[in-house]
Amino acid sequence: MSSRPPEERPPRTVITRIELPRRTIVTIVLVVGVIWLAWQLWSLAVLLLIATLLAAAGDHFVQRMERCGWTRPQAVSILISIVAVVIAVLGLLVVPPLIVQGQRFAERLPGYVNSLNHLLDGFPEIQQWLQENADQAAVEPSELFGGVLSIGAGLVTGIANIFIVLALAAYILLDGPRIFEWAISRLSPQLQARSWRVRTEVTRTVGGYVRGQSIVSTLFGLFALVTLSLAGVPEPLLLAVLGAMLDAIPQVGATLATIPAVLLALTVSPLTAIVVLALFVAYQGVENYLVVPRVFGATLQIPAIAILLAVLIGARLLGVVGALLALPIAAAIPAVVRAWPIPPPESTADEPFG
Repeated sequence: MSSRPPEERPPRTVITRIELPRRTIVTIVLVVGVIWLAWQLWSLAVLLLIATLLAAAGDHFVQRMERCGWTRPQAVSILISIVAVVIAVLGLLVVPPLIVQGQRFAERLPGYVNSLNHLLDGFPEIQQWLQENADQAAVEPSELFGGVLSIGAGLVTGIANIFIVLALAAYILLDGPRIFEWAISRLSPQLQARSWRVRTEVTRTVGGYVRGQSIVSTLFGLFALVTLSLAGVPEPLLLAVLGAMLDAIPQVGATLATIPAVLLALTVSPLTAIVVLALFVAYQGVENYLVVPRVFGATLQIPAIAILLAVLIGARLLGVVGALLALPIAAAIPAVVRAWPIPPPESTADEPFG
């Protein structure tokens, strides 16, 4: 009986078979499908988030109407009607002149840059960048402003989104309590009570922020409009609307709103720019130490670092819209902690706490 030497034996082939359970494959497919669907519907998710914030802001009004004897559908109808009328009036009064001023600003931007060039003599790179973008904006304004100044399809889309947000907010106000009650119906009575407490606290906090920030931004916009108009600064309505939006960004919003106002005031005269800067700085002090504490009160209990991180993350994900939506979402987190506290270490799972 003979055998081949070891060196003459054929190499052994090792075959590794990886078997995935059918359940794992289905799970992976479902996860990928959900991620793809979320990516496709992210704009609708943003509208739903905005509608939820508006519903949280209006829930206080609806509850007060209910205590006065109105039914919830009647209160919601009155609230949505008021909001729709306000939006329509503002749209008719503000949007047409805003579009005109925006287009005029884009056309005159090269001239504004030329009038400021003497202030940037030591910075040729900045001068070149400003001049290039100014010339581009004069030809195609939408290239610089990301479509903000486009009138046709963008305006129709904006109006449609407003109606969608109002409709979603109405449905959330009408059916929100009932849907929430159904969602927690299988929980224990203790967990149901805590869940209702969390919902009440989050609604109070987020709604208080939305209402308060609306007041603060409106006051800043009116101040900017009156100040810039009296000072003779070009395009005061455009700057006022921009300032009201930027003022909603905490910590840095008012400062960012001051920069373009002062720059355009420089095109009038250095004295006008100094006056505008002084008035804006003075108003920021009044807003920070008088208006904001009275409007918000104890609604927002968020550390400054948390506010900054929330704004940066929101801006990274969704740009300016994300920065504006980040703070009310961040405000909901301490509200949840207050309403559903963590049990002390010595507590057991069966012991009540809170």
